[in-house]
Amino acid sequence: MHLLKFADDMVIVAPSQRALQLKINQLEKFCRENCLIVNLTKTQVVVFRRGGRLPKDIIFTYKGLPIKIVNEYTYLGVTFSSSCLFRKAAEKFKTKGMSALGSLWPILFKGKVENWDSHYQLFSSIAMSTVLYASHIWGYPYADIIEQVQTRFLKRIFHLDNRVANYAIRMETSCTKLLSKIAKQMINFYIKVQLMDESRIAYKCMKALLVHLKPGQELNKYNWTSYIRDILAVSNSQDLMMKPGAILSEKQRILLDFTDFLRNNDTMRAQSSLKHHYCHSLQEENRLINLVNMPLAKLRLVAQTRLNNGRFYFRRHQTILGASNLLGSEITARRPVDSSCLHPPLSASWKLEHMIGNSDLLDEM
Repeated sequence: MHLLKFADDMVIVAPSQRALQLKINQLEKFCRENCLIVNLTKTQVVVFRRGGRLPKDIIFTYKGLPIKIVNEYTYLGVTFSSSCLFRKAAEKFKTKGMSALGSLWPILFKGKVENWDSHYQLFSSIAMSTVLYASHIWGYPYADIIEQVQTRFLKRIFHLDNRVANYAIRMETSCTKLLSKIAKQMINFYIKVQLMDESRIAYKCMKALLVHLKPGQELNKYNWTSYIRDILAVSNSQDLMMKPGAILSEKQRILLDFTDFLRNNDTMRAQSSLKHHYCHSLQEENRLINLVNMPLAKLRLVAQTRLNNGRFYFRRHQTILGASNLLGSEITARRPVDSSCLHPPLSASWKLEHMIGNSDLLDEM
């Protein structure tokens, strides 16, 4: 592979310093013969390596002018780092996702959207689509980084403290980690590439990665196909690795098993938690996501009662209540109050029917 082109962008690939300079010279000749101009301010070189500094004598030139050597370069929206890893790309997509959330809040609050499904659909179309761009290539090992976008959305919608456990709010809303969506994109991409013509570059690259995938080897951060095997292993389907047709026919089962695996991980964390152990035994119909007939303001109060360690936020005030004074006196402050001086928090013991049954308290929201 020598050249990748997209619109007016071009990427030259070479295995060595000498080979790259020869290709740059050929590019210079081609542009001169066809009256084309290369924008050197946007032209940079990335030397991919697993660590260490570059020798000082490495230099690349175009028409005698030096080309800048950098450690990362953004191509088609994805940041490629000299380490051959995508942590910086994940961090940048997380930043973009947070910015997308910033544009989402005015739509939700000014539009007075009260339906939970509408909230999540807007989040999926605006923020999630931004953070998952090309994630089937870079996202699997860095899913926890971009997961922060979803947890920020869920906690702010329900006015929850940032210290609330992420698994707890996911279980209450029946949301799974974004890793499940990344896995779906990866499986679809893997099948698509495996069914390509053998002359396609993507097919040749995939085959080269599979050749270096050793049986029984643990996850290899430099081999994308090891992540595919990891997804298949959850449903004991790793023997289908070289059978794209079989993966296609079993895709729904594989993805369902992977989603259940992620949810079971959240359940196990809830079972071992002293604060949110009630989550794993909560009836499905009483989870927040299934209380569809309840206005969002009341859902917020239910969520805060279960998860927020006795803190309730509405308007510009914060109300902190203990289990024994929920229906009596209340402590209101513009600043957080130390909960150690209060009664035990409600989150683990207060029952949903008590909150729903007390309509006077709910109507205050």
